[in-house]
Amino acid sequence: ANPLHPDLFPAVRKMEAEVIQMMVSLFNGGTDGCGVMTSGGTESILMSCKTARDYMKHKKGIVEPEMVVPATIHAAFDKASQYF
Repeated sequence: ANPLHPDLFPAVRKMEAEVIQMMVSLFNGGTDGCGVMTSGGTESILMSCKTARDYMKHKKGIVEPEMVVPATIHAAFDKASQYF
């Protein structure tokens, strides 16, 4: 069984909602604050890059974003630049 499947594990869904609300409160997100949890590692990097790209496209019209990273960067950043 996959504990990340919210239909089968409603307690996990509740925990996710509580953790997100704690983070929204911690960072003064207000009533419009929201979030999502990832399983960590590569997935977190992929989602953060996609979120940053989408946000800047919406807010500043950037349609060809670039990442300035060191040569030692995690491989997931390269994946993110090609996946989305």
